[in-house]
Amino acid sequence: MSPPKNSRPRTYYENFVKQFNSKKPARVYAVTGDEEFLKWKATDLLLDKLVDPSTRDFNYDCYAANEATAGDIISACNNMPFGPGHKVVRVTNCNRMSTSYRNQLAAYLPKIPEQTTLIMHFGLVKMVSKFFSAVAKNGVFIDCRAPWPSKIGEYVNLFLRERKIQTAGDIPRALVSVIGTDLYSLYNEVHKLSLILKQDEQLTPNRVKEFCAAGNMEFVDEYLDALGKKKIDKVMRLANIRTLQAEELMEAILRADWMFKTLYDGLTSANSSMDGFFRKRVIFFKVNDYIGYTSNFGREDIEKIFNLLFYVEWEAKLNPTPPQQLLQVMGYYICNIDKYDGRNPFPGIGKLN
Repeated sequence: MSPPKNSRPRTYYENFVKQFNSKKPARVYAVTGDEEFLKWKATDLLLDKLVDPSTRDFNYDCYAANEATAGDIISACNNMPFGPGHKVVRVTNCNRMSTSYRNQLAAYLPKIPEQTTLIMHFGLVKMVSKFFSAVAKNGVFIDCRAPWPSKIGEYVNLFLRERKIQTAGDIPRALVSVIGTDLYSLYNEVHKLSLILKQDEQLTPNRVKEFCAAGNMEFVDEYLDALGKKKIDKVMRLANIRTLQAEELMEAILRADWMFKTLYDGLTSANSSMDGFFRKRVIFFKVNDYIGYTSNFGREDIEKIFNLLFYVEWEAKLNPTPPQQLLQVMGYYICNIDKYDGRNPFPGIGKLN
């Protein structure tokens, strides 16, 4: 039986992972579907395999389709890669491309240089246009649709193996019963638990129930308070709020930045030539509600935290990393600031421009 006239070949996410060959990448990958987690993982795999970390700043460009022209995309693709690795150009919000925009790219796709790969992000699409015909002819459609409920457990077990978590009991069932079937939420929960569990500690269903309590949208004050007191368990529990959105993430980053700047100013004043009584008064008035945190952080600690907040903010702006994961990483390193080396903790971060 021949396929329908308007059909285009699709590669489901699972098959894409199995078949992808970094030595022979396609000219273009259209990442489509309604499962945002799988779209993120597909993109992460492409960037990890095609972009050499040593030349990432030169060989990786990311654009939003509604903020760049077709000419911008074509120009970026025509720039030859510098040093080792592929040249990768990623374009988000491609559903917002106009017809003329798509037609310009459709004519260009066969001309993409051999050492360049174009990654385009779409939502749900109907592949019946000239543009999608050109994509299918010159590249790969990665179909990231939500997995069947019966497959969710396989993903959870994969997350557990990636984090090297030892388990006892039916952990996938326990996680799904508390969190639901959303892959982002399940991935974030496993990541959080990997940070909380002690070395060689087994994860049990009771442990899952203990740490997977959903929070509420008034979490920022509690989150910042937990950071200041270095209460890692509470930080991770709050960062796992299922309803957390990008807006709340940015609010938490900005308020954390303000909090630590206030702490830093207070510590700086305390190190001046003022007498002891006056120094204490300055700390009190400067730090205000955060007076109790001054003993938890020194000046060098806070200087490293400023670096961390910078990277978290740019990761939130440039890459599709979930808000929950960003707050978990941020919280973990602030509560364990001695383990943070001051460098970018997100290997997938894009160019800071």
